[in-house]
Amino acid sequence: MSPIGVRKPSIQTPISSTKRVQGPYYVIALLSLLGPVTTVSAMSNRPAEKRVAEAGPAKGQVLGIEMDTHVIASLKFSSGAVGSMVMSFDVWDSNLPRMEIYGTLGTLCMGEPDPVAGPNLFGGEALLRTAENYRWFSLERPKDLPEWKSLEADRPFHSTSHAENSRGIGLVDMVYALQNGRPHRASAAMALHGIEVMESILKSAQEQRFINMTTTFERPEAVRRNYLEELR
Repeated sequence: MSPIGVRKPSIQTPISSTKRVQGPYYVIALLSLLGPVTTVSAMSNRPAEKRVAEAGPAKGQVLGIEMDTHVIASLKFSSGAVGSMVMSFDVWDSNLPRMEIYGTLGTLCMGEPDPVAGPNLFGGEALLRTAENYRWFSLERPKDLPEWKSLEADRPFHSTSHAENSRGIGLVDMVYALQNGRPHRASAAMALHGIEVMESILKSAQEQRFINMTTTFERPEAVRRNYLEELR
């Protein structure tokens, strides 16, 4: 696989807090798809030392920035895949897809129709390009360039509505997993590994070296098409 492109936002909030915000969503999504990471490397910077809060209780206040706000990372997975992440609080907006997976048979693209709720949900339309509709520049250019193929969702929890696709799903899966004697998907081992990946990205950028992971986990099974029927 070629690198995975992930854009926005940063692993940590840049304003007077050490609370992690969006980083876990994207990192855990990659771990769920590709399995554990073995090595990371990164570079980062902090273009400004202060910024005006754009929203929330501190809106309008000038706040100090206590950590780097633009991070570029490379991840090597135990599966053999390699990935790249770009996380930034220093851009106003972006048209880049929030996530792309490059495989031997095609490219999967996930956009972000709702930039506020999107990172929390990973729902909405998924797009596909294969040998049938890719746009390689060295080939004879067709009169009409092919479009992405929209994939019809065949699994539950693909809505971009918090009312239908919320943070409680992992807890529900844990309850039914305990009831049925199977591993639950949002495991503590995967959470710990995700934290180590994020911490190591920052450490790699600060120390300018590769960081090897010390934790791992078993990649969870994909949710089956009849998942909701199995719960009844």
